[in-house]
Amino acid sequence: MVSHSVPQRSTAERTADALRRRSHDAMQGATSAIRDRRLPGGRTAKIVAATAVALAATALVVDWQARRAERRHPPKGRFVEVDGVRLHYIEAGEGDPVVLLHGNGSMLDDPLLSIFGALAEQHRVIAFDRPGFGWSDRPHNREWTPEAQATLIRNALRSLEIERPVLYGHSFGAPVVMSFALMHPQDTRGIVAASGYYYPHFRADSIVAWSATLPVIGPILRNTVLPVEGAAFGSLAVKALFDPAPVPEAYAVFPASLALRPSQIRASGEDGRTLRAWATRTCRRYSEVRVPVVIVAGTEDRIVDPHAHSARLHDQIAGSRLHLWPDTGHMVHHTRAAEVIDAIDEVFGMADTWAADHDAARLGNTAAPVGAPDAIEASETRTDAPSVVDAESGGEARRRAENVAGPAPV
Repeated sequence: MVSHSVPQRSTAERTADALRRRSHDAMQGATSAIRDRRLPGGRTAKIVAATAVALAATALVVDWQARRAERRHPPKGRFVEVDGVRLHYIEAGEGDPVVLLHGNGSMLDDPLLSIFGALAEQHRVIAFDRPGFGWSDRPHNREWTPEAQATLIRNALRSLEIERPVLYGHSFGAPVVMSFALMHPQDTRGIVAASGYYYPHFRADSIVAWSATLPVIGPILRNTVLPVEGAAFGSLAVKALFDPAPVPEAYAVFPASLALRPSQIRASGEDGRTLRAWATRTCRRYSEVRVPVVIVAGTEDRIVDPHAHSARLHDQIAGSRLHLWPDTGHMVHHTRAAEVIDAIDEVFGMADTWAADHDAARLGNTAAPVGAPDAIEASETRTDAPSVVDAESGGEARRRAENVAGPAPV
């Protein structure tokens, strides 16, 4: 007689099955009740009741998936509590400090999988989960505008005794570092603003952000429809972020399931909702920036028009430098990792002589205004200093590219 061993099922699998059975039983029971008893309102009432049951069952599954994601992807770093907010961060390396801030819907794993490790070879590098993302808290008793987030990061850096870092902000992180430069210039050597949105142009994704933060319906969407939609179409969204470049293999370990939690969907919606208002009130002040600024973007960015935002911002900030990289999409710190690191080091170099160069730029700038896209070179500067050349053949760029080929160690 041959015996066959039955493979042991994990606790997560047993829990999932039990949850599915409960959801199925609840839906069956509600369907029977609707069929056997005439509800006030007739057919419409039956449809409403069935929809409510389906949404409740979906919410149970979404909640289970969120808890499962948190078990599978525990915190990678440490926590610092500042201004009543518990922020998650990772840190590595020694030397002049660099702070990395991720975009909307993301978390610190994004820079961790790209430039973090290579930067840590020469710098003290800190990457934060912004409020509400990854493992950072997002108290609901305040509005988390880019200005509020900039001040929170400034206070966290002071708590960690990190003095005057260069700040790299990608996508939504770019408005945060721009706000930091305007509000707290004494606390930074300069900023790199990457793939950012700086002017109040309409964005289709603002509609989704708005819907996720509505009273009553917002919580329903965050706990049912939006996580399911994100799971179904997430891979297409990621491809759009990297297009025209392929999604790098290292990105396969990005914990996307954490981004589908209702709490993080809420944070994404709130960030998206505040962005246009921030640009409206801030775009008049860009000429007031008094720290070194390097602006970087890809010419093929499908998310934010680089000419309507990055090039225009460069034209408003005296002494700023602009790098627009061809055949490059939104995720520049992945597809142009070596060049982004060079841009960060460029800010350190600019900071050494910033006061004299900035005064010269303000008094004697004769650079032509930024106009049509074909008038913008791969690299520009609004000072009289020689332009920085973004050459693929540079030995330093090649060396750094080799160092950022895989996920960064913590």
